[in-house]
Amino acid sequence: MMDVGYYPGCALHGSSNDYEASVRASLKALDVNLQELDDWICCGATAAHSINHKLSVALPARNLALSEQRGFEQMLAPCPMCSMELIKAGQALAADPELRKEISGIVEL
Repeated sequence: MMDVGYYPGCALHGSSNDYEASVRASLKALDVNLQELDDWICCGATAAHSINHKLSVALPARNLALSEQRGFEQMLAPCPMCSMELIKAGQALAADPELRKEISGIVEL
């Protein structure tokens, strides 16, 4: 069985819990074990990007750091909005070492 980091985002434990049940059942059938990140936070997809650029990077960056800390090489975020925010933050941090350093200080990871 393969372990994969799992970021459910705000909706999958609430309004989209049926989607989460489907994702979990499908992946279980494929021998994929989802390991939910401890202490994850909202990715900020709904408003952070329009309010503050650094916040829009810091929120998903914290979740990426949590996944990295746990040693996951892969992380699943089934929500397309969450997934996009995680991808954008990862790309921004990879492209700008100064931003990475600043964001690391902000999220304390």
